[in-house]
Amino acid sequence: SILKNILGYVDTGSHTYADLFREININTGGIAVGLNLFPSAEDAGKVKLALGVQIKTLYDKISWSFDTVAEILLSSRLDQKKRILEILHMLSSRTGEKLSAAGSATASTRCMSYFSPVGVMNDSFGGVAFYDTLRREEKHFEDASQQLFDRLAALLAKLFADSRMLISYT
Repeated sequence: SILKNILGYVDTGSHTYADLFREININTGGIAVGLNLFPSAEDAGKVKLALGVQIKTLYDKISWSFDTVAEILLSSRLDQKKRILEILHMLSSRTGEKLSAAGSATASTRCMSYFSPVGVMNDSFGGVAFYDTLRREEKHFEDASQQLFDRLAALLAKLFADSRMLISYT
């Protein structure tokens, strides 16, 4: 989930983050990266996870939007130490606030993580487990930032292989 929060918020091969942000806001209604969970209908113990990209755009900007998504997915600079640390701080703060403000939902998500694969995923990508991961990454960032960058790059390469890609628009 750290990866989904970084994509679109760091420099790419041809844009700074500020320029990319401005171009996205001028040309679209937004580009958002998100996680989707698909529980198996056949096996309650299996869950399929998909990283998706949602674009809000007008018909005449579809080509530009797809090109921009490709740029974000294929050339995001996942080694920008200062920018990624800023994102980790922001995520940690917002996640902590969200968890505190929704105590019952936080407890429910955490409880579900003890007996449900979907619950484990939900906790790992937005619950207490995610918050703990963020805090750990922040705490050890100076010493372990390169390992984080390597994990993010490897995950991105694995997720966006041609054989795993599905593109759809309505």
